[in-house]
Amino acid sequence: MIKCIYIDGYNTIEDGSKFREANNPYYNDIALTIGCQKKDIEEHVRFFCKSYGDFIWEYHEIFWRSLVKKYVSSYDEELINQVYTIFLDYYESKVQLFEGTLEALKELSKSVKLIMVANGNSKRLKRLIEKYNFHDIFLDYVISSETPYQKPNSFMFQYGLKMYGWKPNEVIMVGDKYDNDIMGAKKCGLLTTIFISKSKAPIGCELTPDFMINSISELNDIVSLSRNKMLNIIPSISLGEKKDGEDISAFIVAGGKGSRLGDLGTNTQKCMLNLWGKPILYYTIMSLKNAGCSKIVIAVNHLREQIIDYFGDGSFLGVDIIYVEKETKSTYDAIFQSLDLLSERILYVHGNILFQNKLLENIIKLGNKEDKSIVAAVENKLSNVRHAQFEVDNDGKILKIDLTERNGEMPYTFLGVANYKKQDFISNFEYMENGDVDISGMVEKVIQQKLDKGMSTLTYCYKGGWRHIENEDDYLNISKQSRWDIYYDK
Repeated sequence: MIKCIYIDGYNTIEDGSKFREANNPYYNDIALTIGCQKKDIEEHVRFFCKSYGDFIWEYHEIFWRSLVKKYVSSYDEELINQVYTIFLDYYESKVQLFEGTLEALKELSKSVKLIMVANGNSKRLKRLIEKYNFHDIFLDYVISSETPYQKPNSFMFQYGLKMYGWKPNEVIMVGDKYDNDIMGAKKCGLLTTIFISKSKAPIGCELTPDFMINSISELNDIVSLSRNKMLNIIPSISLGEKKDGEDISAFIVAGGKGSRLGDLGTNTQKCMLNLWGKPILYYTIMSLKNAGCSKIVIAVNHLREQIIDYFGDGSFLGVDIIYVEKETKSTYDAIFQSLDLLSERILYVHGNILFQNKLLENIIKLGNKEDKSIVAAVENKLSNVRHAQFEVDNDGKILKIDLTERNGEMPYTFLGVANYKKQDFISNFEYMENGDVDISGMVEKVIQQKLDKGMSTLTYCYKGGWRHIENEDDYLNISKQSRWDIYYDK
């Protein structure tokens, strides 16, 4: 059961995107105080952003200290404090939370303990705390400037565990940074939640968060479920010796006509059906991003404009999206036409499947460890999907594959998620009499092509929750469920 939530500050509860839009008025007061011009401060901002990174440097005392030292002949600590206070007064008057965040925090505090875990200057953060009366909401604060450490150092996460006696699996860390928030918390055994931003995820699946949210209010559902059901997040595959992650791209099949969806599929691309305020495909793309995949190729066909108009080039989600809009004869044809766009390892995903983020992490790890293509499989008796089915040996190698519609005669069926080696396609093309590549059939036929040559493909038997939207009943039933049900045992 979840007993505590650690919450980051900037860009998780505080909406930092709006501050610099209107931050110039107080420049005049500071310029007058230290004897420079407003344009000198603006130039100092540009210098810091170009030299050290594009952050809101005004938040940090070192920025104002360096400005004072530049325009005042002698070091004057009192003047530095005066300048920073002018900034803090303005900051407190303008700082905003994301819409609905304050109400969500108040509601959360009724059922779990909240601790702010943030890197930053406590002088500034205390202004935020005081403005929104966070002392009535948060149990404690772990602010880097008050410690010898900062995230991702383990102290920032261990403090609350040891001070209040919680177990790591009873605490969720919520933040917007994969390196500071997710990596630090995962190393301490905490559950992790990424607050979605447009920043790109780093390459490598070691930072895969357990959950992803668009607003703090979504945490209420996660906490509520934890009180009634057993959390069932699949464990990470351990590689022993860590290997560096390689660049990986993704290929999403999103062109199906949705013939089993009736009228729903006639007017809406099935990957764009709305679930919990977002199209199904949104969750697929974000899962790929969270696994370190930033380049995504999407094969579109039926009602393609709905997908293209919504996702565009993907920049607002922190990914690069390329569309395959050419007419294709099959899913195999679509990936064949896309091979030049894809990396040596390809995450292949059907756009109407929902699953836990860690599924992708595990098939990436297993693929790197074994240097083989990996397909995610589920037990046939638990599945209603109509994909290829397999027989496997004790080592998970596919012994036999049936590419026809599922009849339940084999123990496992393909979930619609795989980590393919591009070379498996290049080395196993089948050619027709006229010399052209046989592009008919589904992508999974590459497994049969390899079997015919005595080459193996591995399965990863997925034990976590998932959802497959194939017909109207699937969609209506899932619409009534919580988005987070796939993380909990029934």
